[in-house]
Amino acid sequence: MDNIISELYYGKIRPFEKKLKKSSEYARLSGLLKEKEKEIMKYFDDNKLKKPKKIFSEYINADGYLSDISEFESFSDGFKLGLRLSGVLCENESIFD
Repeated sequence: MDNIISELYYGKIRPFEKKLKKSSEYARLSGLLKEKEKEIMKYFDDNKLKKPKKIFSEYINADGYLSDISEFESFSDGFKLGLRLSGVLCENESIFD
């Protein structure tokens, strides 16, 4: 137990940097989003649409921040639930017998 705590503290365990399989649906959709974003930005550049490009960039950034907050909240909720379950299991050790 001490080892996992120290690994988490010193950044050796980084659950937020989970590697995705290139063949996963998430990776495919992520690649598609990046490709479409590049196409939209190129369209803005080709047509000299500076204001819409700026607005779209701000939208993309805000969406990224919102995703970060959502992922943190999900991680935090899962971590708290795991701790609560551990507490229940420790109180009821007889379930392991």
